Formats: sequence, C-alpha cells, structure tokens
Amino acid sequence: MEDRKLHFFIFIFFVLMFKTEAQINSTKNDLTISTKVNEFDIEKLIIGDINNDKIIDTAFVKGPRFINEDDGWGDCKNGNCEITISFSCDYPNISIGNAVSGFVENIGDIDNDGISEIIIVPSWFIGCWGQIHFYTMKSGKWKDVGRAKRNICREESFMNCIKKMKGKKVQVIEEIWVDGDVVEKPKTILIK
Repeated sequence: MEDRKLHFFIFIFFVLMFKTEAQINSTKNDLTISTKVNEFDIEKLIIGDINNDKIIDTAFVKGPRFINEDDGWGDCKNGNCEITISFSCDYPNISIGNAVSGFVENIGDIDNDGISEIIIVPSWFIGCWGQIHFYTMKSGKWKDVGRAKRNICREESFMNCIKKMKGKKVQVIEEIWVDGDVVEKPKTILIK
C-alpha cells in the first residue's frame, strides 16, 4: 500500500509540475485520477481503467475551430460547434453538438459487463447550467442512456451527485428551476 501511495504522489508531483490545470478524485476502494490539461484545442483527461485491462485510460476532448482562432471565442468554423471525445483504449469516438468544451468522468461499471460507464459534461462559452450525459458501451458502440440537468461550473467531481443503485441503475441529484429557485431532485437512470 505504501508503494501505491508513493507512486501516486510522484505522479501528482509531475502532473502539477508540467501541466496547467489538474483535478484529482479519489473514491473509497479505487483510486481514480482525473487530470485536465489544456494543450492547443485538445483537453486530455485521465479517466482511470474503463476497459478493465489494468491500464489507465485517457479521454481526449477536441473542441471546435473558431473563425477567429486568436481569441478562441465567437463563431465556430462552418457553424460546427461540437466536441469530439476519443479514447486511448481505441473505443469509438463520441461527438456532442452545441458545445465548445467538455469534461469526461469514469463512474464505474454500473451494469457489471466489465466496461465502466462514463459521463460527459459538455459546456458552452458562458453559463453554468447544462447537462450530465450518461454513456454505456453496448455492442462496441457508446450509447447515450440518460441525462440530468446540473450546474456544471462547480469545482467538484460530478461523482458527488451520482450513486450506484441495485439493478443497473444510478441515481443522480438533478438541479432544476422551480418557481425561481433551484431545487435538487433525485433522478434514476437505467444503464441498459
């Protein structure tokens, strides 16, 4: 256990030393590290072992190109404001429209098929209200199995609002507007 901790701290030291932005998440029984690195128009996110091959996987979030590349703001070239997520483990890409950046997080193997489910949280130029998109791998393809509304500007892991339940389900705390106030409401998503 001490060797694992030492390797973890060495890894974090190098990430923080050489990268621009890092976020580290730790769960009770499994060490999950998410590191976000801004490099050109691709964000690299270390998402843990999603395909159960004992190798840490990375998600690459490629943003759109802008008409004025100098400021990275404004109109997307060819009206194509979408992000594309690719993976180091040769899983298929996922494209999401109406987005200029995004975050990917491993939420664990909910349906017990040996492949972790993931969430993707796309974002736009401004605003904090968005959605968490839930994905599962079925027949070699990513399948969007549900969404939950959420304030996406918080500096915390989205796993803090997601809980695994019995029967291939997750419960997410959705944030919705009711009579001018934000209300937290549990929502169940079936991973099928």
